[in-house]
Amino acid sequence: MKLSPNLTDAATEDALAVVDDLDLDGVIATNTSTDRPTSLRGEAANEEGGLSGKPIEEKATSMVRFVAERTDKPVVGVGGISDAEGAYEKIRNGASVVQLYTGLVYEGPAIARDINRGLLELLERDGFDSVEDAVGVDL
Repeated sequence: MKLSPNLTDAATEDALAVVDDLDLDGVIATNTSTDRPTSLRGEAANEEGGLSGKPIEEKATSMVRFVAERTDKPVVGVGGISDAEGAYEKIRNGASVVQLYTGLVYEGPAIARDINRGLLELLERDGFDSVEDAVGVDL
């Protein structure tokens, strides 16, 4: 199930109950946002539709954490990841894996290599043998 970052806590908990009731395999946190932060600039700042990338990173990471604290299902962390630090933050907040969209568009396919290399350095720095060891350590 893929969750919107715009859901209330109660609506997210209801969605997670459906995940459990239907024995779904995991949760994707998050989809794009329809909110428009005041920090957006430029002529497209007020466009309608889904917003992705850096403007939703913090909200998406909060949703990853909220979901991971409430389910044993794998969580896919999505939203604003453009470097190893962003991926690592999602992982430490409960994401088993991360998914790229906007970062891939702007940085190109080499972003996956760069994130993987950076993750290896961050894992080593913090004494983890694998990504799996770091999943949810900040919960």
